[in-house]
Formats: sequence, structure tokens, C-alpha cells
Amino acid sequence: MKKFLKFGCGSVIALIVLGIIIGALSDSEEPKKENDKVETVANNSDATKDTKNETNEKEKETNNKDVEIYKNEIVGHLDAFQDEYDKHWTNNWVTTFEGVSNGTVDRYKAFETLNSLEKYYTGLGNKIRNTELPELSKENQKLLKNYLSDLQSAILTRSRAASEAADMFDKGEFKPSEMEKIQSTVVYADQEVVSALVERTTLEQKLGLIK
Repeated sequence: MKKFLKFGCGSVIALIVLGIIIGALSDSEEPKKENDKVETVANNSDATKDTKNETNEKEKETNNKDVEIYKNEIVGHLDAFQDEYDKHWTNNWVTTFEGVSNGTVDRYKAFETLNSLEKYYTGLGNKIRNTELPELSKENQKLLKNYLSDLQSAILTRSRAASEAADMFDKGEFKPSEMEKIQSTVVYADQEVVSALVERTTLEQKLGLIK
């Protein structure tokens, strides 16, 4: 019985010591695992930062390239298109209707001027369509295309307004309903050119040319 107790106590003590050793080893592994996790997260974070930095550098390089192309090869054409769009309207449409109102322009002269204006705008629309401009990066190119598309629509709408007005003077029929129809066409053209200018402004803001 004494031997059994002696043996039993020794076994218990041995198990306790073994448990303490295993527990100690387990405790020592936990900080190592935690350290490994922290190191992995840190490495992933650094990799993400490097990727973001690289992406930002590429975007900056692309934007700088777009700025140079826009300033040197595109903006001059856009300014010219816009100038022609506005100048010929003022010189022909506005002066014609002012002249008709104050009696300095007769219906024959009005018809001739507005008929020429209709043809001019049709030609301007074709000119823009056939002008080859260098391409920008994807998003900026989309804004440029939207601007040109809206501007062409405004030009063709003004061309239609000039045609309708010329037809009115040709027939000598100045009905209120006809005048209202022509005015609606003019308003629609104005809305289209505003849309075009919004696209251009957005593009130039993205390029950092305006704030």
C-alpha cells in the first residue's frame, strides 16, 4: 500500500510537472503566433501602400500627359468651334431679327441671311465631325466626346431654327404658332450647348486647368 501510494504520488507529481511544461510551451507559442499575425498584417499593409502609390504615380503621369495634349493639340480647336458657334449667331440671327423689328431689314434680306446661316451651321457641324483630335485617357476622352457630341447637336438644332425662320420669311406667314415653334427650337439648342459646356468644364477641372 505504501509502495502504491508512493508510486501514485510520484505519477501525479510527474503529470502535474508535464502539464506545467506543456502549458508553458503553449503560452510561449501564443505570442509567436500573434507576432506572426502582426507581421503579416504589416507586410500586407505595406504592399497595399506600395500598390496605391504606384497607381497614383501612373494616374498622375497619365493626367500630365493628357494636360499637355489638351493644351497643345485640342483646346485651340474647341475654342474655334465655340467662337464660330456664337459669332455667326450674333452676326446673322440676332441682327436679322433686330433689323426686322426696327424696319432696317426686309423679309427678302431676312430670308437670304437665315438661309445662309442654316447652310453655315450645317457645314460647321460637318467640320467638327471630320476634325481628327488626338485621344486622351479613357475617362477624359469620354468627356471630350460628350462635349463634341452635345455641341454638334446644338449646332444642328440652330441650323434647323434658321431653316424654319427662313421658310417663315419666304412664305410671309408670321403666325404666332410658327414663331413659338421657332423659339422652342432655339431654346432647345441653348440647352444642348449648356450641356456641352458642362462636359468641357468637367474635363478641364479633371485636368487641373480650372478650379
